[in-house]
Amino acid sequence: MYNNVTLVLTSCNRVDLLERTLRSLGKELLESIPHKIIVDDSGDPAVRNYFSQFSEREGWQILLNEENIGQPHSVDKAYSLVKTPYIFHCEDDWEFTNTSFLSECLDILEFDKQVLQVTFREGCPHAVEPQVYLTPSKVSYQIKERGWRGEWWGFTYPTI
Repeated sequence: MYNNVTLVLTSCNRVDLLERTLRSLGKELLESIPHKIIVDDSGDPAVRNYFSQFSEREGWQILLNEENIGQPHSVDKAYSLVKTPYIFHCEDDWEFTNTSFLSECLDILEFDKQVLQVTFREGCPHAVEPQVYLTPSKVSYQIKERGWRGEWWGFTYPTI
């Protein structure tokens, strides 16, 4: 059970993609995350009906923006409700082929307190930074070094 994690899923009027993303996460993983927030930024009344199937009993908190306010504001809105130390953030068009990543992320975050964000990519995403670190459970990771300039591949929001 991932009691220390909140799943935050951003969506914008793409119910078909959202359903695919949820299917790829799998029922077992979703049930093991008790805190789940979906924010839909479409403002579309037709989409509101779709979200009525998500139950608070199953840990879902649904935020439906009355009008489109943009992804950064939607993320801020969802993050303001998070009470857990960790956030698993994904979007409505992501597809997962392996669901063991969450425990691996937590291994890295617990082992190395200087890591603020874990982003997984297949293969070796940062070949120019070959230093590989291992956690006690043998999960390997690389650290994006300060001042690195290269391909833009992710984002995070500063904590203040």
